[in-house]
Amino acid sequence: MSNNTTKVIGALLVGAAVGVAIGMLMAPDKGSETRKKLADDANDMAHDAEEEIKEVIDTIRKKVSEMEQTLSQGLDKAKEMVEEKAHQIKNNMS
Repeated sequence: MSNNTTKVIGALLVGAAVGVAIGMLMAPDKGSETRKKLADDANDMAHDAEEEIKEVIDTIRKKVSEMEQTLSQGLDKAKEMVEEKAHQIKNNMS
């Protein structure tokens, strides 16, 4: 995921948290009920954020793995080319 996507997700989570908090504080519930609701909502949002982070990490791991594979293939091809060129030079010297 790009840096902009991560910023957008973070901004949405913060915005949701602020909205929930304001809504709870404006609700006509007892203080203990409001605090419980806020705590429950905070836990839910923390869980959602954790899931998003896990998805981002999984995506990054997949991309790194793909890049490693591509690099390995490129290095193998370069090695073959160098070995072939060395063999040609050796044959021309003989």
